[in-house]
Amino acid sequence: MTGPHGPDVPEVPPELRQAQDELTEILMQVTAPEAGWRVLPSPAGVTLTRGWTDDSADTVIFVSPDSAYALRENSNGQEVWRIRGTARQVADALAELPAPGQPDGSDHRPGPNRTGTR
Repeated sequence: MTGPHGPDVPEVPPELRQAQDELTEILMQVTAPEAGWRVLPSPAGVTLTRGWTDDSADTVIFVSPDSAYALRENSNGQEVWRIRGTARQVADALAELPAPGQPDGSDHRPGPNRTGTR
């Protein structure tokens, strides 16, 4: 059907709208301009990356509000920190993650859903 403003757009189910709104809020928090993240093309979800002056890099993939992943690699490409959890858990962990070279910035000890390597 076509309405006065073009094709009718199907109604978004409330649970999907809630998930979209939640993920949008989390992305706005993580991608604040001062955070230094770049959005990369991704076939599913949203992928963000940021580099550091010591050539370390952080990458985060938000698949849905219930599924997200993040990791930090040092300048040699070795994984030094990672987390898997909900988008909110990953965003909160990233907000608390110190910059490389700061205390605990690249040598995190394992915790729930986290792995650290030395």
